[in-house]
Amino acid sequence: FAKHAVQPSGFVEPAFNQWHYWSPGQVDSVPNLIVAFYHSTMTTGDSDFLRAHWPQILRVARYMQGLQSNTTGLVQDPGDPGTSQAKPGNGYDNINFGYLDAVVNLDVAKALNALSQMAEFLGEDATAFRGQHSTFVESYNNVFWNASASLYSDWVDASGERRNYFFTGHQFEAMDPLSGIANATRARAMLAAIDDRVR
Repeated sequence: FAKHAVQPSGFVEPAFNQWHYWSPGQVDSVPNLIVAFYHSTMTTGDSDFLRAHWPQILRVARYMQGLQSNTTGLVQDPGDPGTSQAKPGNGYDNINFGYLDAVVNLDVAKALNALSQMAEFLGEDATAFRGQHSTFVESYNNVFWNASASLYSDWVDASGERRNYFFTGHQFEAMDPLSGIANATRARAMLAAIDDRVR
């Protein structure tokens, strides 16, 4: 997949699109490839495999960083930013996530942390990736944290309106240590809020 799905620009075709059957404009495949390399490396300890693909991973990382083009520092979904709904950049293909997509941006947070850990594993300088991750986490929390519900909004449209369906998978990914999004205080509040909703 890494050989055939990564374009010269660093864009990563979605898993179901690596042979160019259909191009939906999904961007979650970009950070997810980086995260996949991280999990493979941390599971196997195979530094030779990682080092062989490191230039390619950095190319994907540069493309991913280029997606962070709006004033929030987060990734904006493809589509017309002037509309309240945009083409979703994630795998929730029946829902028109708009403008700032919490799912895609969670993947980017994980990828930035993964890049810093993989760089350290290879003996490379990880300072820049650590700084980018820290800044990104702060931006994510500023945009998506819904303090009144103790959960993260699912997306924020171009007019600033929040969508608060509170998809459970998204909430638990925010508690994933790799994302670094939810600190311990927020994680405890989130678990209590989820328990209340389930009850």
